[in-house]
Amino acid sequence: MWRFIAGVTLVVLLRPSWSRALSKESLGAAQRQAPPPKSYKLETIRAFPHEGMPFTQGLEVHSDGQRLVETSGSYPPGTKSFVRILDPATGNTIQKDFASLEGSFVEGIVQANNGHWFASTYTDKKAIEYDSNLNMIKEHEYPGMGWGLTRTTDGASFIATNGSEYVMTLQKGSFQPIDTKVVTCLGKRVTGLNELEMVDDFMGQGPTLLGNVYLSRLVLAVNPATGECIGTFNLGGLGVTESSEISGFHAANGLAYNKSSETLYVTGKNWDQMFETKVVEDAQGLALTILAQHLQSAAPSPDQAMLLQVSSSGEPFLESGDYPKYPQHAKFTRPQI
Repeated sequence: MWRFIAGVTLVVLLRPSWSRALSKESLGAAQRQAPPPKSYKLETIRAFPHEGMPFTQGLEVHSDGQRLVETSGSYPPGTKSFVRILDPATGNTIQKDFASLEGSFVEGIVQANNGHWFASTYTDKKAIEYDSNLNMIKEHEYPGMGWGLTRTTDGASFIATNGSEYVMTLQKGSFQPIDTKVVTCLGKRVTGLNELEMVDDFMGQGPTLLGNVYLSRLVLAVNPATGECIGTFNLGGLGVTESSEISGFHAANGLAYNKSSETLYVTGKNWDQMFETKVVEDAQGLALTILAQHLQSAAPSPDQAMLLQVSSSGEPFLESGDYPKYPQHAKFTRPQI
């Protein structure tokens, strides 16, 4: 997600049309006391070059298990968005496409059951469809701002985020929201799940949605059926940590699970390396401690602005700066740079 953050604005909404898709299970999950999430850590298997040090927005393992697919946003100014295929053995680029993303800032990417790839865009309200070899097929309308994008557990629909505490299920074909879950952890709502990855069986806990927590090195493991956080791990110690990460530069972003090797590829925006890792249990609970501290510091203060607009039809919607007019409960804002 393209974001340079000077501050965070909490935006509150009164029942927009898509919020009616909030499931009873999601609301119940947010209200009841959930068991504490498990703490995990990463064991590094190897590091390899992150060729070109791009502004990573999405990362996936190709269905053939032999290639990585990566999207990079058009940042810093003067660069262009692209999607490319990488050889994970060397980090070398096999194929790269700029043309299909001309004028757009690309976001997350996912491969559907039929082998086609779908990439969301930041503010263009469109998703790009490619064939299995990343040849562009067509554009689709997309309901608002793109952040993370992945598949449901059965691959029949998409799962998307928009910077708020909500994870949306989008209908394949139309990309219209058909369900919405609130992401909760340690009794708090969690905003800013960015790059997403669906793992069919994560650490024996069944289908699990992994997501980079924006402006941190944390990764959340979420039960996609309820929105509850069931685990966490931290990417600290991978490569060089820079102070600019708290502003969105050099931020950890990029998760790709290889089910054949049961390893996880991770990287970040403008990182010079990618890492193949193994997730293991963390008996010391370090990641959970870091998560608790993050959630405490990320809690909105009472004086944060509450913005509400009402459309001519009477349906409430939100508008802030250069963001598109589509329903969302909270969003990050950035200055013009």
